This record gives sequence, structure tokens and C-alpha cells, in this order.
Amino acid sequence: NSFGSSVNYMCWVYNSGTKSAGETGSHEVGHQLGLRHDGGGGDGEYYRGHTHVTGVSWGAIMGAAFSPVVVHWSKGSYTGANRQEDDLREIDDYLNYRADDYGSATATASNIPVDASQSFTRNGAITRNTDVDVFRITTNSSGTITAAASPTSRYPNLDISLEILNSSGSVIRSDDPQGPLNASVSATGLAPGTYYIRVDGVGLGATGFAEDGYDDYGSMGEYTLTGTYPFIPTPLPPVNLSASDGTSPDHIRVTWDPSANSDGYRVYRSTTPSVLG
Repeated sequence: NSFGSSVNYMCWVYNSGTKSAGETGSHEVGHQLGLRHDGGGGDGEYYRGHTHVTGVSWGAIMGAAFSPVVVHWSKGSYTGANRQEDDLREIDDYLNYRADDYGSATATASNIPVDASQSFTRNGAITRNTDVDVFRITTNSSGTITAAASPTSRYPNLDISLEILNSSGSVIRSDDPQGPLNASVSATGLAPGTYYIRVDGVGLGATGFAEDGYDDYGSMGEYTLTGTYPFIPTPLPPVNLSASDGTSPDHIRVTWDPSANSDGYRVYRSTTPSVLG
């Protein structure tokens, strides 16, 4: 309860490793904001977590989750919890949520401009457990769209679900790995048109200790989204174009320097293709 105090506002954390320091730092800041321990499940005062059948382990920040891969703020939804404290609501009494960075629907999707690189990178954040980030791509060529998203490499809290949607907003490809926190999708044989990529924070399996899963209550955080798309760049005109007299009265000499994305040129006299010498 020391957050905002002008007298006793510091909280010191000492750990020998970066992961344990991150877990302990989050835990102790939780205490500064008034949170108490998440216990139960046979672990007493400090809940140490559980493991899903896929091998992914989960724990609560306000417990003692030094071993689990996924560690979240909690409201005591796991079986055997001895405190149903709504961590996020308590934190919100002191701190504002981070501003949403991208639209959450196809109508408000953030546009990804297509260019000759045929690739993109976006950094974003799922700022609430109700937040969804949507991106729009409009291609001018048939082919494949790929996308991959991964959480921040240090202290990740975000378990990612990734989807590709068609122009009407229907899901055509999705990935919610039952294991790693990152996700990747690929849709092949797509016609030219508008498509959307949707990033969401999710849980794993059914919630509760008995089912060894977790919900999406605390599945939030930063991510990096990368991808590729089919695109044919508009050819640029030639540069340094010039014309001069040819070797005879019915010949013209035309010269130019090709543009960077040129695959070649055709020369016409009126509408008739000319024979290049």
C-alpha cells in the first residue's frame, strides 16, 4: 500500500536471475498497489502454479510462480484458490490502462501499406483482456499471406491467437498453439483483394486447476507482428528518355535508362510495335 506515498514509496527486489527478478518485481509492485497473496491449491499462502497436459505451466503473479512459463495477474479462478481478489480492478484504482494502439474491428483496422518489399512489421500491445488488434492488407495479386506474432522476449504475459480474415470478416486461417505463446498463420491461393489480420490474447484449454488450463484474464502485453503478402509493384516509367535522328529519314533513335523495377520495355510507333535494332 505504499504506491504514491511521499515517505515510504520504494520497494527493493533482489534476485539472482532476470526471470525471477521480473516475477518478484511484479509481485512486490502488486503489494505496493494493495494486492495480497494468491494462495491455495495445496500450496498454502503462495500458489506455485500448475501444468497443462501440453506441458505449458501457469502461475499467478501474486503467488510464487518462479517455475511456470506463463505468469498472469489473477482473480482466483483456478481450483482451490483461497482469494478471489480482482487484481486488474485493484490496480486500476491507482493506474490508468495503457492507451489502445490499434483498432479492434475490421471497420477500424490499421492499414498496412503494400509496397515492393512484400513484407511488414508492426509492434503493438494487447492492453486489456478485452482488447483485439486488427490490421488491413489490400493486395493486387493472387498468392499467399503469412503472419507471425510473438510476445516480448522478457517476462512475457501474452498468449497469442492469430487469425487471417477475408474481406467480409470471416476467419479463413487461425492459430492458437497449445503450447508456445507465439502464433503463426499462412493462407495460400488467395485472390487479389482486402484481408485482415487479427491479434488477440487468449487462455489455454478449460480454466481451473483440475483441467490444468488458464483463462485470458491476465493474457496481455507487448508483441511483434511480421508477415508477407503478394504484391505486384506498378512499373515506373523509364528515366532520361530522349529521341534523336536515326540513320535514315524514316528512323528515330530512342534511348532511356530503365527504372529500378523494370522487367523490360516495348517500343511502339503509334500503335504498331517497333522492331528494335
